[in-house]
Amino acid sequence: MVRRAIAYLSREHGLTASVGWSVADPCWAGGILLLDGEGVPVGVFNPSRVFCGGRRTCC
Repeated sequence: MVRRAIAYLSREHGLTASVGWSVADPCWAGGILLLDGEGVPVGVFNPSRVFCGGRRTCC
């Protein structure tokens, strides 16, 4: 599933992404952080809505 998310970012948005570390940062809501080639966050795979208060985004 993460591979598909990375492919989507590439195909639809022209972003190159790889898996990063969430390091228990509540900002990523327990999901898997996706980073671009420069280490900038470009997405979060499978965040938990419990941590987001039910919202689709947390930060």
